[in-house]
Amino acid sequence: MYIKLSVPIILLVTCFRACAQKELYTPTLKNQHNQEINWEECKYIIIGNRKGDGDTGKLWADKIFNYKTKEKEKICAIATIPKWITRTPGSKYFIQKSIFILEKHISIFIDWGEDFSNKNHIYEYPSLLIIYNNMGKITEIGRVTGDYNNKNWKKFISLSNLFNNVIKINS
Repeated sequence: MYIKLSVPIILLVTCFRACAQKELYTPTLKNQHNQEINWEECKYIIIGNRKGDGDTGKLWADKIFNYKTKEKEKICAIATIPKWITRTPGSKYFIQKSIFILEKHISIFIDWGEDFSNKNHIYEYPSLLIIYNNMGKITEIGRVTGDYNNKNWKKFISLSNLFNNVIKINS
């Protein structure tokens, strides 16, 4: 009886895990210092856009810093900029300078034209992705969308623990 019930449950969990984990589209993104993002060193990606004031993404980064103090260098931030904003002369320069003001703890990479966001189906901001590098293949373990609150923080903690379990299994 238990065996008959456990087989469908195991299949369901396996299918859910395969659907939830997908390979991440990783274009070449640069920060305002013209340095390219190193996808293989990232573990957490915070994605924000022009609609936010920067404080929500900063709050997420600060909370992760306090929770995972040894993994500060594994946090990457991406600012998505739509194409229509960059049509006016000098707009890219002003955007880079305004991002430079926000950049204190971590480097902020710029997604000109929202290429990264659109191809990875990121439509809510801020979004926090937890990713895993398996021999050069970058896989999304999970994502948390929306402002920082207790519900989203608990979701982040459970996804982070899942990440640690994936590493243990693959090691």
